[in-house]
Amino acid sequence: MGDCIFCKIANGEIPSATLYEDEDFRVILDLGPASKGHSLILPKKHAANIYELPDETAGKAMILAKKMAGEGASQNEIATRLGVPSFVARNILACARAYSVEELEQAEEDFVDAEEAVKTGRLQDVLSVELLIVKYSTERKR
Repeated sequence: MGDCIFCKIANGEIPSATLYEDEDFRVILDLGPASKGHSLILPKKHAANIYELPDETAGKAMILAKKMAGEGASQNEIATRLGVPSFVARNILACARAYSVEELEQAEEDFVDAEEAVKTGRLQDVLSVELLIVKYSTERKR
């Protein structure tokens, strides 16, 4: 979005102290930190909040949160980086802890593929969800 300061920072139009960057996100140190090391995860594509992020980007944010937790970031730091309330970060982390990064990446790919199959008419939405439930409930029983 043209006037969004976060988009300008994420896309390098405004200088920042960048901690991490990939094709989807830029993680920066906050100018007004709530605590030492306080940082923000900025998606490079505009979204008013996490609920407006495309599913694939939100999935990548979960993987990034898992990696940050592995590096010792607190729930509050992760919430701030993701731009979500602390209770949302707690729920994301609870889900993320149950899986390895590789499993989360595979799930993200599977869910994006299922969404594309529904959007293109190859699968009905209910069937795509049922197939994912069967796949992931069976795999977790190992």
